[in-house]
Amino acid sequence: MKKFPISLMTSSLMLAFSNSYAADIEHTCNIQTECHYGLYYKGFVNQSTNESRTERYWILNGDTNNPLGAYENNLKVILTPKHYQNIAATESADSFNGSYTNVISISNDARFNPITDQFSEETLNNAHIIIPTGTTATLSKVSGNGSILSLSNASAIIEKGVKFTLEPSFEEDNQIDDVSFFLRGNSSLWKIL
Repeated sequence: MKKFPISLMTSSLMLAFSNSYAADIEHTCNIQTECHYGLYYKGFVNQSTNESRTERYWILNGDTNNPLGAYENNLKVILTPKHYQNIAATESADSFNGSYTNVISISNDARFNPITDQFSEETLNNAHIIIPTGTTATLSKVSGNGSILSLSNASAIIEKGVKFTLEPSFEEDNQIDDVSFFLRGNSSLWKIL
């Protein structure tokens, strides 16, 4: 039996998921309290023709001033191996009003355009994240609902030796929703053993 190093297996899996027609945006996240990747929609109206156009960009942590690149490109993220943890809540929140905490997330929901308020039938581009050996993440004292890892139409590779820890929340005594992984749409989760 031949053994392959983790990095070779990780590279092979990333190639299996790659989208051959699109370029890649490669990004490394090392922000200890949050790594949230998502989309930013920017709408334009040509005043002379009254034509409207929407451009989409990949962004990190809601920073619309510094987009990572155009949505038409695939997103490939590698976390820096270190400890990630949410900022602890200081009061209880109403989870029914959208209070949600993620430590690491990719939201690839390009089919819905908030500017036009419509859904499209287009193909989603690929979004991938690698969580390398030596990474730890803790979800602690979350108010409302939360996840250590949340993927929406994205894939993740979790390498051997990664440790996720769930600690008590403000609402634990009230038995509000359990904290867990959240996968939506066309998402997949891989763990390399």
